[in-house]
Amino acid sequence: MATRALLCLCLGLVAVESISRTSTSTDTEPVYPSCRLPDDSGFNPLGMELQLQDMINGSVAAGAVCNDGSAAKLYFRPCCDGTAYGDHCNISSHPRLLIVFGDGNSEGYAFDEASMAARMLNNASLTSSDDLPQSFSRDGDSISSGVGAFSKSGEANPNFYKAFGAYVPYCSSDMWLGESGDFHGRQIAKAAIETLLPEIEYYGVDEVVLVGGAGIMTQAGELKAMLPSRVNVSAVCDGCMLFSDLDGPTDPKDPTRSTDTETYLETGCDGTDPLLCPPEMTLPTAVDFWNATDSLAKSVGSNVDCTGWLCLVDGNPIKAAKRTPLPLLAAQPLYDRAQFVARGTTPEASNGTGYEEEVRARIEAGLKDAEWVVGGACGNTHSAQFTRREFSSISYGGGIPPLSYASALYDIILREYPLKLEDSCEGCNCNPTCPY
Repeated sequence: MATRALLCLCLGLVAVESISRTSTSTDTEPVYPSCRLPDDSGFNPLGMELQLQDMINGSVAAGAVCNDGSAAKLYFRPCCDGTAYGDHCNISSHPRLLIVFGDGNSEGYAFDEASMAARMLNNASLTSSDDLPQSFSRDGDSISSGVGAFSKSGEANPNFYKAFGAYVPYCSSDMWLGESGDFHGRQIAKAAIETLLPEIEYYGVDEVVLVGGAGIMTQAGELKAMLPSRVNVSAVCDGCMLFSDLDGPTDPKDPTRSTDTETYLETGCDGTDPLLCPPEMTLPTAVDFWNATDSLAKSVGSNVDCTGWLCLVDGNPIKAAKRTPLPLLAAQPLYDRAQFVARGTTPEASNGTGYEEEVRARIEAGLKDAEWVVGGACGNTHSAQFTRREFSSISYGGGIPPLSYASALYDIILREYPLKLEDSCEGCNCNPTCPY
């Protein structure tokens, strides 16, 4: 069975002082925080929640800054010891670290001065680190299934509840690709790895998973090269696919007329929010706006048949990550709502028009380039699900626990065989575990 779940013991409670270390030496046994407070009055947030911290010294001077000039930061959480022996961190034979760069492609980007101004006005949290909360959470959940792979529930997340976790907030508006001017995503990604290297050495982490959208996938090889050679590295394309030249659905008022990109520009794409526009309308100018043309070409290399912004669409980010070579898992909803919204419609509105199956066919074609696949026939989910409830709530077949995104992640880490969890049922939301 693909999950091969670790023995799931309830998360226990040991009264151990929180970590306060100054050395990264591996000559002595690492000290782990406790999952519980010393007086056993509740959970220890330093052990259970990802906590905000500064990047490594010198990162600001190296350019790891947000659009507004504030220093980029990251969230980190080590493994914590529970009371039950099986819940002690040193029982894990292969300590693993999950490094997540933002929320796939779902946080958008700037593509010109107007869109940058609108982003700083309407989505200031995506351009600055000034008001980041101290703990990472999704909809108020910081330790349960709402944070997906970061869940500390041994029952809901048996293979990863003891994993070390890192989340790098996206504040550069450049798909992690910029290196100059107001755009420093590439420096932020590299500074995050440099910040985590002492933790990797101190705790003896030997399995690392790099998770991100299109921009991170194009530079996955460079990030891998920064890690110790002894570490096994995998990549996860978490909702990383964008598609160009995918016309909108037929206009129901005039079946002879397609709501193509030009038509949609007149009605929905307002020129400030890239999530409301087909990628071919914004990405060509965006890559130039970020001064990222040369660095993108260098990251992708000559083995992927694309140039410029086209390297960020149509499955090319997956191909770029695989050329490293790097074991890669690609996860994308088969009726990804974002693809429909970018063309002025929704999966529900497209039902029965044939357009929904055209979108699905493009997504399925993109997934074919990945060895490990997660593709749910859902239309009302997040595009990126690694740190969301859908990580374990959408099922792909029977078993205890049922196969899920979590199963595929565990499978790619074990390197046993490529697991492809892709719905074969027909129609949007035909999988009964899709959220509505």
